[in-house]
Amino acid sequence: MYEPKATSVIRPVYEWAKREPQKTALVWSGNAVSYGRLARGIEAVRRSVGELGLPIGSTALVVTKTLLDCWTVGMALRALGLHTADVASIDAAPALGLRNVSCVVADPASWQRSVVKASPWPGARTVRLPASIYAGIPAGPTPDLPMDTPPQGGNILYTSGTTGAHKKLLLSGEDEARRSANRAAVYRLGPETVWHVAYLRPWTAVGFKMPLAVWHAGGCVVFDQRSRWAEHFVALGTTNALLVVSMVNELLDAHERLGRPKGDWQLIVTSGFLPAATARRVSSTLTDKLEICYGSTELCGPALRTIVAAMDDVHWLSPCEGYALEIVDEQGAACPTGTEGHLRVRLGELDYGSYLDDAETSRTVFRDGWFYPGDMAVRRADGKIRVLGRSADVLNVRGHKHAVAPIEHAIEEIMGGKTVCLFSGINSVGQDELVVAVESEQPIEPLALREVAHRFASFENVRVAVLREFPRTQTGTAKVDRNALRKRLFAQDTAVHGPGVPGTPT
Repeated sequence: MYEPKATSVIRPVYEWAKREPQKTALVWSGNAVSYGRLARGIEAVRRSVGELGLPIGSTALVVTKTLLDCWTVGMALRALGLHTADVASIDAAPALGLRNVSCVVADPASWQRSVVKASPWPGARTVRLPASIYAGIPAGPTPDLPMDTPPQGGNILYTSGTTGAHKKLLLSGEDEARRSANRAAVYRLGPETVWHVAYLRPWTAVGFKMPLAVWHAGGCVVFDQRSRWAEHFVALGTTNALLVVSMVNELLDAHERLGRPKGDWQLIVTSGFLPAATARRVSSTLTDKLEICYGSTELCGPALRTIVAAMDDVHWLSPCEGYALEIVDEQGAACPTGTEGHLRVRLGELDYGSYLDDAETSRTVFRDGWFYPGDMAVRRADGKIRVLGRSADVLNVRGHKHAVAPIEHAIEEIMGGKTVCLFSGINSVGQDELVVAVESEQPIEPLALREVAHRFASFENVRVAVLREFPRTQTGTAKVDRNALRKRLFAQDTAVHGPGVPGTPT
Protein backbone atom coordinates (compact mmCIF):
# COMPACT_ATOMS: atom_id res chain seq x y z
CA MET A 1 0.00 0.00 0.00
CA TYR A 2 1.26 3.44 -0.88
CA GLU A 3 1.87 5.41 2.32
CA PRO A 4 2.67 9.11 2.06
CA LYS A 5 5.26 10.29 4.56
CA ALA A 6 3.44 13.34 5.83
CA THR A 7 5.46 16.18 7.31
CA SER A 8 2.77 18.81 6.74
CA VAL A 9 -0.94 18.80 7.44
CA ILE A 10 -1.67 19.17 3.72
CA ARG A 11 0.98 16.76 2.41
CA PRO A 12 -1.17 13.57 2.52
CA VAL A 13 -4.01 15.26 0.62
CA TYR A 14 -1.68 16.76 -1.99
CA GLU A 15 0.25 13.53 -2.49
CA TRP A 16 -2.88 11.41 -2.86
CA ALA A 17 -4.22 14.08 -5.24
CA LYS A 18 -1.10 13.69 -7.40
CA ARG A 19 -1.41 9.92 -7.35
CA GLU A 20 -5.19 9.53 -7.75
CA PRO A 21 -6.81 12.96 -8.33
CA GLN A 22 -10.28 11.53 -9.00
CA LYS A 23 -10.35 9.35 -5.88
CA THR A 24 -12.99 10.50 -3.37
CA ALA A 25 -11.43 12.14 -0.33
CA LEU A 26 -14.65 13.05 1.44
CA VAL A 27 -18.39 13.01 1.11
CA TRP A 28 -20.15 15.95 2.72
CA SER A 29 -23.92 15.56 3.13
CA GLY A 30 -24.09 13.43 0.01
CA ASN A 31 -21.67 15.53 -2.08
CA ALA A 32 -18.45 13.78 -3.09
CA VAL A 33 -15.19 15.74 -3.23
CA SER A 34 -12.13 14.20 -4.86
CA TYR A 35 -8.58 14.45 -3.56
CA GLY A 36 -7.75 16.68 -6.52
CA ARG A 37 -10.61 19.07 -5.81
CA LEU A 38 -9.90 19.13 -2.07
CA ALA A 39 -6.26 19.99 -2.75
CA ARG A 40 -7.29 22.84 -5.09
CA GLY A 41 -9.68 24.17 -2.45
CA ILE A 42 -7.03 24.12 0.26
CA GLU A 43 -4.50 25.78 -2.04
CA ALA A 44 -6.92 28.58 -2.97
CA VAL A 45 -7.51 29.43 0.71
CA ARG A 46 -3.83 29.04 1.57
CA ARG A 47 -2.77 31.50 -1.10
CA SER A 48 -5.52 34.01 -0.33
CA VAL A 49 -5.03 34.11 3.45
CA GLY A 50 -1.26 33.86 3.04
CA GLU A 51 -1.27 37.34 1.51
CA LEU A 52 -2.30 38.76 4.90
CA GLY A 53 1.06 37.85 6.43
CA LEU A 54 -0.45 36.60 9.69
CA PRO A 55 2.07 35.79 12.44
CA ILE A 56 3.21 32.18 12.53
CA GLY A 57 2.11 30.59 15.79
CA SER A 58 -0.91 32.88 16.24
CA THR A 59 -4.47 31.55 16.48
CA ALA A 60 -7.13 31.69 13.78
CA LEU A 61 -10.80 31.21 14.63
CA VAL A 62 -12.77 29.22 12.05
CA VAL A 63 -16.53 29.80 12.05
CA THR A 64 -18.27 27.85 9.29
CA LYS A 65 -21.55 26.04 8.95
CA THR A 66 -20.30 23.21 6.75
CA LEU A 67 -17.63 20.70 7.65
CA LEU A 68 -16.42 20.81 4.04
CA ASP A 69 -15.48 24.47 4.39
CA CYS A 70 -14.28 23.95 7.96
CA TRP A 71 -11.73 21.31 6.98
CA THR A 72 -10.67 23.11 3.80
CA VAL A 73 -10.00 26.34 5.69
CA GLY A 74 -8.53 24.63 8.71
CA MET A 75 -5.90 22.70 6.77
CA ALA A 76 -4.98 25.78 4.73
CA LEU A 77 -4.50 27.89 7.86
CA ARG A 78 -2.45 25.24 9.62
CA ALA A 79 -0.24 24.95 6.54
CA LEU A 80 0.47 28.68 7.01
CA GLY A 81 1.73 27.97 10.52
CA LEU A 82 -1.42 29.15 12.33
CA HIS A 83 -3.16 27.35 15.16
CA THR A 84 -6.85 26.82 14.46
CA ALA A 85 -9.91 26.73 16.70
CA ASP A 86 -13.23 25.67 15.24
CA VAL A 87 -16.06 27.49 17.05
CA ALA A 88 -19.83 27.30 16.81
CA SER A 89 -20.27 31.05 16.54
CA ILE A 90 -18.34 34.28 16.75
CA ASP A 91 -20.32 35.21 19.85
CA ALA A 92 -19.41 31.98 21.64
CA ALA A 93 -15.69 32.29 20.89
CA PRO A 94 -14.73 34.78 23.66
CA ALA A 95 -15.72 32.23 26.34
CA LEU A 96 -12.76 30.09 25.26
CA GLY A 97 -10.37 32.73 26.52
CA LEU A 98 -7.98 32.24 23.61
CA ARG A 99 -4.94 34.46 23.41
CA ASN A 100 -2.97 35.71 20.42
CA VAL A 101 -5.93 35.57 18.02
CA SER A 102 -4.76 37.03 14.70
CA CYS A 103 -7.82 36.46 12.53
CA VAL A 104 -11.42 35.32 12.37
CA VAL A 105 -12.39 33.36 9.27
CA ALA A 106 -16.14 32.98 8.87
CA ASP A 107 -18.79 32.24 6.27
CA PRO A 108 -21.60 34.73 5.47
CA ALA A 109 -24.15 32.98 7.68
CA SER A 110 -21.86 33.25 10.70
CA TRP A 111 -21.28 36.96 10.17
CA GLN A 112 -25.02 37.54 9.89
CA ARG A 113 -25.77 35.63 13.12
CA SER A 114 -23.11 37.47 15.12
CA VAL A 115 -24.15 40.23 17.51
CA VAL A 116 -20.64 41.10 18.69
CA LYS A 117 -20.34 44.87 18.47
CA ALA A 118 -16.62 45.20 19.19
CA SER A 119 -13.92 42.65 18.54
CA PRO A 120 -12.72 40.85 21.69
CA TRP A 121 -9.41 40.40 19.88
CA PRO A 122 -7.86 43.81 19.18
CA GLY A 123 -5.95 43.85 15.93
CA ALA A 124 -7.35 40.57 14.65
CA ARG A 125 -8.02 40.50 10.91
CA THR A 126 -11.36 39.39 9.49
CA VAL A 127 -11.65 37.03 6.55
CA ARG A 128 -15.11 36.71 5.07
CA LEU A 129 -15.49 33.52 3.08
CA PRO A 130 -17.65 33.33 -0.03
CA ALA A 131 -20.96 31.52 0.25
CA SER A 132 -19.30 28.51 -1.36
CA ILE A 133 -15.54 28.15 -1.44
CA TYR A 134 -15.61 25.57 -4.21
CA ALA A 135 -18.03 27.40 -6.52
CA GLY A 136 -15.23 29.72 -7.65
CA ILE A 137 -12.48 27.10 -7.98
CA PRO A 138 -12.20 25.76 -11.52
CA ALA A 139 -10.98 22.33 -12.45
CA GLY A 140 -7.31 22.17 -13.14
CA PRO A 141 -4.04 20.45 -12.32
CA THR A 142 -3.29 19.26 -8.82
CA PRO A 143 -1.25 21.89 -6.96
CA ASP A 144 2.30 21.13 -6.01
CA LEU A 145 3.16 20.96 -2.35
CA PRO A 146 4.63 24.37 -1.47
CA MET A 147 8.32 24.24 -0.68
CA ASP A 148 8.26 27.21 1.72
CA THR A 149 5.66 25.81 4.14
CA PRO A 150 6.43 26.93 7.71
CA PRO A 151 6.18 24.52 10.66
CA GLN A 152 2.53 23.57 10.56
CA GLY A 153 0.14 24.93 13.14
CA GLY A 154 -1.91 22.93 15.57
CA ASN A 155 -5.60 22.61 16.36
CA ILE A 156 -7.31 23.44 19.64
CA LEU A 157 -9.71 20.88 21.08
CA TYR A 158 -11.81 21.82 24.06
CA THR A 159 -14.29 20.39 26.54
CA SER A 160 -16.14 21.75 29.56
CA GLY A 161 -13.69 20.21 32.05
CA THR A 162 -14.42 19.29 35.65
CA THR A 163 -15.38 22.80 36.69
CA GLY A 164 -17.71 23.62 33.82
CA ALA A 165 -15.05 25.94 32.37
CA HIS A 166 -13.46 25.08 29.05
CA LYS A 167 -10.55 22.67 29.19
CA LYS A 168 -8.40 23.32 26.12
CA LEU A 169 -5.78 21.14 24.49
CA LEU A 170 -3.51 22.34 21.69
CA LEU A 171 -2.76 19.42 19.40
CA SER A 172 0.40 20.78 17.86
CA GLY A 173 1.47 20.10 14.30
CA GLU A 174 4.66 18.50 15.53
CA ASP A 175 4.56 14.72 15.10
CA GLU A 176 1.09 14.87 13.57
CA ALA A 177 2.19 12.50 10.81
CA ARG A 178 3.30 9.94 13.40
CA ARG A 179 0.03 10.30 15.28
CA SER A 180 -2.00 9.84 12.09
CA ALA A 181 0.10 6.83 11.13
CA ASN A 182 -0.43 5.38 14.60
CA ARG A 183 -4.20 5.72 14.36
CA ALA A 184 -4.22 4.35 10.81
CA ALA A 185 -2.40 1.26 12.07
CA VAL A 186 -4.64 0.82 15.13
CA TYR A 187 -7.80 0.94 13.03
CA ARG A 188 -6.28 -0.81 9.97
CA LEU A 189 -7.09 2.04 7.61
CA GLY A 190 -6.28 1.95 3.91
CA PRO A 191 -7.32 3.44 0.54
CA GLU A 192 -10.49 1.32 0.61
CA THR A 193 -11.64 2.76 3.96
CA VAL A 194 -14.86 4.79 4.04
CA TRP A 195 -14.98 6.24 7.55
CA HIS A 196 -18.18 7.87 8.83
CA VAL A 197 -17.88 10.61 11.47
CA ALA A 198 -21.35 12.10 10.84
CA TYR A 199 -21.53 15.67 12.19
CA LEU A 200 -18.68 15.63 14.74
CA ARG A 201 -16.60 18.79 14.40
CA PRO A 202 -12.84 19.38 14.77
CA TRP A 203 -13.14 20.76 18.31
CA THR A 204 -13.89 17.16 19.37
CA ALA A 205 -11.27 14.44 19.56
CA VAL A 206 -13.07 12.02 17.24
CA GLY A 207 -14.05 14.76 14.81
CA PHE A 208 -10.46 15.97 14.50
CA LYS A 209 -8.25 12.92 14.82
CA MET A 210 -9.98 10.40 12.59
CA PRO A 211 -10.25 12.39 9.32
CA LEU A 212 -6.50 13.08 9.41
CA ALA A 213 -5.76 9.39 9.94
CA VAL A 214 -8.05 8.37 7.07
CA TRP A 215 -6.51 10.88 4.66
CA HIS A 216 -3.06 9.75 5.76
CA ALA A 217 -4.05 6.29 4.50
CA GLY A 218 -5.76 7.55 1.33
CA GLY A 219 -9.29 6.66 2.41
CA CYS A 220 -12.58 8.55 2.32
CA VAL A 221 -14.19 10.46 5.18
CA VAL A 222 -17.97 10.86 5.38
CA PHE A 223 -19.34 14.02 6.98
CA ASP A 224 -23.13 14.24 7.13
CA GLN A 225 -24.78 17.31 8.60
CA ARG A 226 -28.25 16.61 7.25
CA SER A 227 -31.00 16.35 9.85
CA ARG A 228 -31.77 12.82 8.67
CA TRP A 229 -28.15 11.69 8.39
CA ALA A 230 -28.95 8.28 9.87
CA GLU A 231 -31.41 7.52 7.07
CA HIS A 232 -28.67 8.09 4.46
CA PHE A 233 -26.08 5.99 6.27
CA VAL A 234 -26.37 2.77 4.26
CA ALA A 235 -26.17 4.54 0.89
CA LEU A 236 -22.61 5.71 1.45
CA GLY A 237 -20.71 2.43 1.37
CA THR A 238 -19.44 2.88 4.93
CA THR A 239 -16.76 0.43 6.05
CA ASN A 240 -16.17 1.94 9.50
CA ALA A 241 -17.93 4.35 11.82
CA LEU A 242 -16.76 5.78 15.14
CA LEU A 243 -19.86 7.19 16.82
CA VAL A 244 -20.94 8.37 20.25
CA VAL A 245 -23.80 6.60 22.03
CA SER A 246 -26.51 9.10 21.08
CA MET A 247 -25.59 8.69 17.40
CA VAL A 248 -25.87 4.92 17.69
CA ASN A 249 -29.41 5.34 19.02
CA GLU A 250 -30.28 7.62 16.08
CA LEU A 251 -28.90 5.07 13.66
CA LEU A 252 -30.78 2.20 15.29
CA ASP A 253 -34.07 4.08 15.22
CA ALA A 254 -33.65 4.95 11.52
CA HIS A 255 -32.74 1.40 10.50
CA GLU A 256 -35.63 -0.12 12.42
CA ARG A 257 -38.11 2.50 11.18
CA LEU A 258 -37.11 1.98 7.54
CA GLY A 259 -36.64 -1.78 7.78
CA ARG A 260 -33.05 -1.59 6.51
CA PRO A 261 -31.03 -4.83 6.34
CA LYS A 262 -28.04 -5.48 8.56
CA GLY A 263 -24.71 -4.52 7.01
CA ASP A 264 -21.13 -5.78 6.93
CA TRP A 265 -19.23 -2.85 8.46
CA GLN A 266 -17.48 -2.02 11.71
CA LEU A 267 -19.15 0.13 14.36
CA ILE A 268 -16.90 1.55 17.08
CA VAL A 269 -18.66 3.22 20.00
CA THR A 270 -16.92 5.80 22.17
CA SER A 271 -17.72 8.62 24.66
CA GLY A 272 -19.95 6.36 26.72
CA PHE A 273 -20.92 2.74 27.09
CA LEU A 274 -23.77 0.91 25.41
CA PRO A 275 -26.31 -0.84 27.62
CA ALA A 276 -26.44 -4.55 26.91
CA ALA A 277 -29.93 -4.19 25.44
CA THR A 278 -28.66 -1.58 22.96
CA ALA A 279 -25.70 -3.77 22.03
CA ARG A 280 -28.11 -6.57 21.25
CA ARG A 281 -30.10 -4.20 19.01
CA VAL A 282 -26.88 -3.29 17.19
CA SER A 283 -26.05 -6.95 16.58
CA SER A 284 -29.54 -7.75 15.31
CA THR A 285 -30.13 -4.55 13.33
CA LEU A 286 -26.89 -2.86 12.25
CA THR A 287 -23.81 -5.09 12.17
CA ASP A 288 -22.07 -8.02 13.83
CA LYS A 289 -18.83 -6.03 13.97
CA LEU A 290 -19.27 -4.04 17.17
CA GLU A 291 -16.37 -2.60 19.15
CA ILE A 292 -16.43 -0.57 22.35
CA CYS A 293 -13.59 1.89 22.75
CA TYR A 294 -12.43 4.02 25.69
CA GLY A 295 -10.09 6.89 24.99
CA SER A 296 -9.47 10.51 25.89
CA THR A 297 -8.75 13.71 24.05
CA GLU A 298 -5.34 13.74 25.71
CA LEU A 299 -4.30 10.35 24.30
CA CYS A 300 -3.16 9.61 20.76
CA GLY A 301 -5.25 6.47 20.48
CA PRO A 302 -7.71 4.36 22.48
CA ALA A 303 -6.57 3.11 25.86
CA LEU A 304 -9.15 0.35 26.22
CA ARG A 305 -11.21 -1.56 23.71
CA THR A 306 -13.20 -4.73 23.22
CA ILE A 307 -14.60 -6.47 20.17
CA VAL A 308 -18.02 -7.58 21.30
CA ALA A 309 -18.39 -11.30 20.79
CA ALA A 310 -20.83 -11.75 23.67
CA MET A 311 -22.83 -9.36 25.82
CA ASP A 312 -20.42 -9.95 28.71
CA ASP A 313 -17.77 -8.15 26.60
CA VAL A 314 -19.73 -4.89 26.35
CA HIS A 315 -18.49 -3.32 29.58
CA TRP A 316 -15.22 -5.15 30.21
CA LEU A 317 -12.40 -3.78 28.05
CA SER A 318 -8.80 -4.81 27.46
CA PRO A 319 -5.85 -2.39 27.57
CA CYS A 320 -4.66 -1.45 24.10
CA GLU A 321 -1.17 -2.19 22.89
CA GLY A 322 1.24 0.53 23.94
CA TYR A 323 -0.78 1.65 26.97
CA ALA A 324 -0.28 0.71 30.61
CA LEU A 325 -3.26 1.32 32.88
CA GLU A 326 -3.57 1.14 36.64
CA ILE A 327 -6.39 1.46 39.16
CA VAL A 328 -5.21 3.23 42.28
CA ASP A 329 -6.57 4.53 45.58
CA GLU A 330 -6.48 8.11 46.86
CA GLN A 331 -2.81 7.73 47.83
CA GLY A 332 -1.80 6.38 44.43
CA ALA A 333 -1.35 2.78 45.59
CA ALA A 334 -2.54 0.01 43.28
CA CYS A 335 -5.98 -1.39 44.15
CA PRO A 336 -6.42 -5.14 44.47
CA THR A 337 -8.32 -7.00 41.78
CA GLY A 338 -12.03 -6.37 42.14
CA THR A 339 -11.60 -3.13 44.10
CA GLU A 340 -12.82 0.17 42.69
CA GLY A 341 -10.33 2.98 42.35
CA HIS A 342 -9.17 5.82 40.15
CA LEU A 343 -8.10 4.95 36.61
CA ARG A 344 -4.78 6.25 35.37
CA VAL A 345 -2.95 5.80 32.07
CA ARG A 346 0.80 5.92 31.48
CA LEU A 347 1.49 8.63 28.89
CA GLY A 348 3.36 7.74 25.72
CA GLU A 349 5.53 9.97 23.55
CA LEU A 350 2.63 10.79 21.19
CA ASP A 351 0.21 11.73 23.97
CA TYR A 352 -0.29 15.18 25.49
CA GLY A 353 0.73 16.16 28.99
CA SER A 354 -0.70 19.63 29.63
CA TYR A 355 -3.67 21.87 28.94
CA LEU A 356 -3.54 25.20 27.21
CA ASP A 357 -3.29 28.14 29.64
CA ASP A 358 -4.26 25.98 32.62
CA ALA A 359 -1.26 24.99 34.69
CA GLU A 360 -3.33 24.18 37.76
CA THR A 361 -5.54 21.59 36.06
CA SER A 362 -2.51 20.22 34.23
CA ARG A 363 -0.77 19.55 37.55
CA THR A 364 -3.83 17.67 38.79
CA VAL A 365 -4.51 15.58 35.70
CA PHE A 366 -0.92 14.86 34.56
CA ARG A 367 1.28 13.54 37.37
CA ASP A 368 4.62 11.76 37.23
CA GLY A 369 4.07 10.56 33.67
CA TRP A 370 0.51 9.39 34.34
CA PHE A 371 -2.76 10.75 33.00
CA TYR A 372 -5.74 10.74 35.37
CA PRO A 373 -8.89 11.00 33.22
CA GLY A 374 -11.16 11.37 36.25
CA ASP A 375 -12.93 8.03 36.01
CA MET A 376 -13.48 5.27 38.51
CA ALA A 377 -12.75 1.74 37.34
CA VAL A 378 -12.29 -1.83 38.50
CA ARG A 379 -10.13 -4.66 37.16
CA ARG A 380 -11.11 -8.31 37.22
CA ALA A 381 -8.88 -11.37 37.43
CA ASP A 382 -8.41 -11.75 33.66
CA GLY A 383 -7.01 -8.21 33.42
CA LYS A 384 -10.04 -6.64 31.77
CA ILE A 385 -11.19 -3.27 33.09
CA ARG A 386 -14.64 -1.80 33.55
CA VAL A 387 -14.97 1.98 33.66
CA LEU A 388 -17.60 2.89 36.25
CA GLY A 389 -18.12 6.59 35.66
CA ARG A 390 -16.72 10.00 36.55
CA SER A 391 -15.04 10.58 39.87
CA ALA A 392 -14.88 14.36 39.50
CA ASP A 393 -17.73 16.70 40.36
CA VAL A 394 -19.11 16.89 36.86
CA LEU A 395 -21.93 15.16 35.06
CA ASN A 396 -20.98 13.25 31.94
CA VAL A 397 -24.13 12.13 30.17
CA ARG A 398 -24.01 10.75 26.61
CA GLY A 399 -20.59 12.27 26.14
CA HIS A 400 -21.71 15.75 27.23
CA LYS A 401 -20.32 17.33 30.38
CA HIS A 402 -22.33 19.51 32.70
CA ALA A 403 -21.14 21.68 35.57
CA VAL A 404 -22.75 20.15 38.64
CA ALA A 405 -22.93 22.95 41.23
CA PRO A 406 -25.56 25.19 39.55
CA ILE A 407 -27.85 22.20 38.96
CA GLU A 408 -27.41 20.94 42.53
CA HIS A 409 -28.26 24.36 43.89
CA ALA A 410 -31.45 24.52 41.83
CA ILE A 411 -32.54 21.07 43.02
CA GLU A 412 -31.80 22.04 46.62
CA GLU A 413 -34.28 24.87 46.18
CA ILE A 414 -36.91 22.41 44.98
CA MET A 415 -36.10 20.10 47.90
CA GLY A 416 -36.51 22.87 50.45
CA GLY A 417 -32.80 23.33 51.15
CA LYS A 418 -31.88 19.67 51.60
CA THR A 419 -28.35 18.72 50.49
CA VAL A 420 -28.26 17.29 46.98
CA CYS A 421 -25.46 15.61 45.01
CA LEU A 422 -25.70 14.61 41.35
CA PHE A 423 -23.74 11.82 39.70
CA SER A 424 -23.58 10.23 36.29
CA GLY A 425 -22.31 6.70 35.89
CA ILE A 426 -23.02 3.17 34.77
CA ASN A 427 -25.65 1.26 36.72
CA SER A 428 -25.88 -2.48 37.36
CA VAL A 429 -27.51 -3.16 33.99
CA GLY A 430 -24.94 -1.19 32.01
CA GLN A 431 -26.93 1.99 31.39
CA ASP A 432 -25.66 5.54 31.55
CA GLU A 433 -27.59 6.96 34.47
CA LEU A 434 -28.12 10.25 36.28
CA VAL A 435 -28.55 9.86 40.04
CA VAL A 436 -30.04 12.58 42.23
CA ALA A 437 -28.91 11.90 45.80
CA VAL A 438 -30.87 13.71 48.53
CA GLU A 439 -29.84 13.85 52.18
CA SER A 440 -33.06 13.74 54.20
CA GLU A 441 -34.49 12.00 57.25
CA GLN A 442 -38.00 12.37 55.82
CA PRO A 443 -39.53 11.02 52.61
CA ILE A 444 -39.51 13.44 49.69
CA GLU A 445 -42.83 14.97 48.75
CA PRO A 446 -44.30 13.70 45.45
CA LEU A 447 -44.57 17.27 44.11
CA ALA A 448 -40.81 17.81 44.54
CA LEU A 449 -40.07 14.49 42.84
CA ARG A 450 -42.27 15.46 39.91
CA GLU A 451 -40.40 18.76 39.59
CA VAL A 452 -37.11 16.87 39.50
CA ALA A 453 -38.52 14.51 36.86
CA HIS A 454 -39.58 17.49 34.76
CA ARG A 455 -36.18 19.18 35.08
CA PHE A 456 -34.39 16.07 33.81
CA ALA A 457 -36.93 15.06 31.21
CA SER A 458 -34.25 15.06 28.50
CA PHE A 459 -32.25 12.31 30.22
CA GLU A 460 -33.17 8.71 29.50
CA ASN A 461 -32.36 7.16 32.88
CA VAL A 462 -32.82 9.11 36.10
CA ARG A 463 -33.21 7.84 39.64
CA VAL A 464 -33.55 9.56 42.99
CA ALA A 465 -31.79 8.14 46.04
CA VAL A 466 -32.85 9.39 49.48
CA LEU A 467 -30.29 8.84 52.23
CA ARG A 468 -30.63 9.81 55.88
CA GLU A 469 -26.98 10.84 56.00
CA PHE A 470 -24.27 11.37 53.41
CA PRO A 471 -20.73 10.15 54.11
CA ARG A 472 -18.50 13.05 55.16
CA THR A 473 -14.81 13.75 55.12
CA GLN A 474 -13.11 13.40 58.48
CA THR A 475 -11.10 16.60 58.36
CA GLY A 476 -11.70 20.29 57.85
CA THR A 477 -15.33 21.33 57.41
CA ALA A 478 -16.72 17.78 57.08
CA LYS A 479 -17.65 18.16 53.41
CA VAL A 480 -19.59 15.44 51.64
CA ASP A 481 -17.26 12.62 50.61
CA ARG A 482 -18.45 12.45 47.03
CA ASN A 483 -16.31 9.45 46.10
CA ALA A 484 -17.70 7.39 48.97
CA LEU A 485 -21.23 8.54 48.20
CA ARG A 486 -20.89 7.63 44.56
CA LYS A 487 -19.64 4.14 45.43
CA ARG A 488 -22.59 3.64 47.73
CA LEU A 489 -25.08 4.77 45.11
CA PHE A 490 -23.76 2.61 42.31
CA ALA A 491 -23.03 -0.42 44.48
CA GLN A 492 -26.70 -1.00 45.20
CA ASP A 493 -29.95 -0.32 43.43
CA THR A 494 -32.21 -0.97 46.44
CA ALA A 495 -31.99 2.55 47.84
CA VAL A 496 -33.21 4.29 44.75
CA HIS A 497 -36.55 5.57 43.59
CA GLY A 498 -37.67 6.85 40.21
CA PRO A 499 -38.80 10.46 39.91
CA GLY A 500 -42.46 10.84 40.85
CA VAL A 501 -42.34 8.00 43.38
CA PRO A 502 -41.97 9.09 47.01
CA GLY A 503 -38.68 7.91 48.41
CA THR A 504 -38.06 6.53 51.87
CA PRO A 505 -34.69 7.41 53.42
CA THR A 506 -32.17 4.59 53.79
